[in-house]
Amino acid sequence: APAAPAAASEKLADGVYRIRGAYNSLAVEFADHVLLIEPGPQSEARAISGIAETRRLFPSKPIRYGVITHHHFDHTGGIAAVAAEGITIVTPEVNKDFLMKAMSGPRTLAPDSLAKSGKKPVVEGFKGDKRVFQDATRTVEVHVIKGLPHADGLVVAWLPKEKILFAVDFNSLGAVPSRLAVNDSYPGEWEASLKRTLALGWERQIPGHPGP
Repeated sequence: APAAPAAASEKLADGVYRIRGAYNSLAVEFADHVLLIEPGPQSEARAISGIAETRRLFPSKPIRYGVITHHHFDHTGGIAAVAAEGITIVTPEVNKDFLMKAMSGPRTLAPDSLAKSGKKPVVEGFKGDKRVFQDATRTVEVHVIKGLPHADGLVVAWLPKEKILFAVDFNSLGAVPSRLAVNDSYPGEWEASLKRTLALGWERQIPGHPGP
């Protein structure tokens, strides 16, 4: 496939950038590394473009973790390119085996960057309702959304200091400021799963699909 157009970026807060492409990603700076949320959407070319833009923004810090929101192909089509860069892919435990098998199979017909690199993918499957990334400079909480027919093991990212919520496949603000309008009919499960996060109060929602 041809190379994807260069990704653009938008500063949301100090050390926090939206990486704009066909889908959005979120790059978050920590003291000695960068966390990339939704690192491999759509295709290898688009993942490489987003990684390149993240490295341009933070040239002195490695991208250590890449958090995928869920396992659907349009959100993980470029995940092999992420693994080829030595980035640890973080996901709920329910997705770990699937991703490891998908990335560990032979790629002899059309070798991708992972096959060419010779590297083994590193996938961290976390248990429980959330995974917290934290150091002296920043906190990012990854919350699991349970009971959704759309995807098992779907997560959203919450930046409490910046009051930013990154959510994929929950794309628009609802009429009530503390809620999100969903693209399927399961607001009950959504609100139950995010009760503690919504109670904190967020001021900006960044959708994974292109939007405001």
